[in-house]
Amino acid sequence: MFVVTAHERAFVAAARGRLDGGALDVLLEQADKAAALGHHLEELNALALALDFDVGAVAPRINRVAGKVEGRWAQALAAFAEAVEWGTAQAAVSAGETLMEAKLYGLAAASFKHAEQWATDGNHGSMVHSARSGWVRATAAMGFSEPSEGPAVGKAKPAENVLTRREREVAELAATGLPDLDIAAALHISVRTVEGHLYRSYGKLGITTRNELSDALSPD
Repeated sequence: MFVVTAHERAFVAAARGRLDGGALDVLLEQADKAAALGHHLEELNALALALDFDVGAVAPRINRVAGKVEGRWAQALAAFAEAVEWGTAQAAVSAGETLMEAKLYGLAAASFKHAEQWATDGNHGSMVHSARSGWVRATAAMGFSEPSEGPAVGKAKPAENVLTRREREVAELAATGLPDLDIAAALHISVRTVEGHLYRSYGKLGITTRNELSDALSPD
């Protein structure tokens, strides 16, 4: 019961942070309180949610905390955090595969997306293909039977030209700060479907975080 309650507190903190602003600070404060009590699982859960707001800032801490938590979930988070710290396409692809095995499909998609960007920057053609293939599998696992080619990192496009009607509906609600659970309820779809639409939209819009949605959806 404690674990359930602790996780609920973190999710509520994330939701309130999105609505009121300062989500990253709220979640880090939650993680600090858990750390002070020696509750590493609760700390790791808060940090995992914080990844949605600042991957670079949160990854090093996740790497330190995950080793104190047992289970595939923690191992997969550690692999993702380590890949971000290393900044190499091969590490990110490997982390993506680990996340897929742990059924953390949203983070797997993010890891493969990072891998594609780093592989593209380094002109590693075969690794770009591996990253795109992984991203397609991750988004398909989140409920897409016909996933797109993959994320066009760094190539922002007008939303009205690239998003489906449902993707735009989900993205517009997410841009207002509404949490995934509320978006799912509003549109009568599952949370996993919401996550899938968002990650697919990120790729189509050429962005990597939720905070970029407002600008990406702007007609200007």
